[in-house]
Amino acid sequence: MDTISEFKCDPDKPFAQIIVPTADTVRYTFLVDALLAAGKHVLCVGETGTGKTLSLSAKLLDGMHPEVQPLFMTFSARTSANQTQDIIGGHDQGHQYLLSQYPPCAVT
Repeated sequence: MDTISEFKCDPDKPFAQIIVPTADTVRYTFLVDALLAAGKHVLCVGETGTGKTLSLSAKLLDGMHPEVQPLFMTFSARTSANQTQDIIGGHDQGHQYLLSQYPPCAVT
């Protein structure tokens, strides 16, 4: 990977915050940056352990405009649509607007 700078680990950084660039994390970061620059929505899917969550979390926490407020949600196989709506709706008034513009879909 000669297209990225050499990785140097900060010894003062907590272990959980260390991101070692791999081919996958560099790829995800590039694609997310390109899609966001084009004003597109982003949905990342792929194999477990390829760095999707880590790359997106780093981007949302450190690489966005100050007016962007990330909202992190954890899902499991048992997370229902109603639980998701409660999580988003209960966060703050800005997310109430989100729900009013993009209500959850239901299959009848």
